[in-house]
Amino acid sequence: MRLPSSWGVLACVLLTLSTPSAGAVEKVMPKVKAGDRFSYVTKAQEGAKDESKEKRPGFADTRGTAMVSPLPTRETVTIGDTAVCKEHKCVEIEVEQVLPPFVPGIKVDSFGKKIKALIDLQSGDVLDIRTTLTMGSSVSESAELRYQPESTVAEFYGPWMADLKDGYNQSFNIASSGEVRTFRVSNREKIAGHDCFVVERIRHLPSNQSLAAKLWVDVQRRVALRVEQEGQIMSLEQ
Repeated sequence: MRLPSSWGVLACVLLTLSTPSAGAVEKVMPKVKAGDRFSYVTKAQEGAKDESKEKRPGFADTRGTAMVSPLPTRETVTIGDTAVCKEHKCVEIEVEQVLPPFVPGIKVDSFGKKIKALIDLQSGDVLDIRTTLTMGSSVSESAELRYQPESTVAEFYGPWMADLKDGYNQSFNIASSGEVRTFRVSNREKIAGHDCFVVERIRHLPSNQSLAAKLWVDVQRRVALRVEQEGQIMSLEQ
């Protein structure tokens, strides 16, 4: 029996509604659990020019002049307990960093930095970030309610990682600083047995400076396992 034309139209509408758009990006939330620990160490890239000793890239934002931090000498990320934030399930991350001296005019051997943040496991957002920076005997603290989607906490996790797929290529305009940030997945490689997206990130600063980096992001867990920047490599400690 032939269906009335109205039924055919309805079937087409239902099929359209149930079929994902070809351009839609399916988010993959980070898969980490309480007790997970990631320890990184930074070394010079063999044969590469060490650009970290050049003048630090910087820019002016709504909080004043800021400089882009170099890769930490050492970094430890610990996944804490799960919690409820904004009615969603969240997980706490704690980061401890040892940074090389990079602020002109301040003579201290190293900087210590601690970060605490919540990752919303339903939306991928980073919430309630609290940072403590120690410079010798000086201690400063700051807090933010939410990270922007194109930002990355301690080069470990950023909301943009939840959107990654083969061929991903996106640019973001940072209104507060005038920066343009571009992310492009170039290929895949394995790191410590884990399949990773190789992401090329370029930060174009309004000072006409640019800062290029590569991040190896675990396809399953959606966290960075390796970072290359300014002739240096931050990788998981074996």
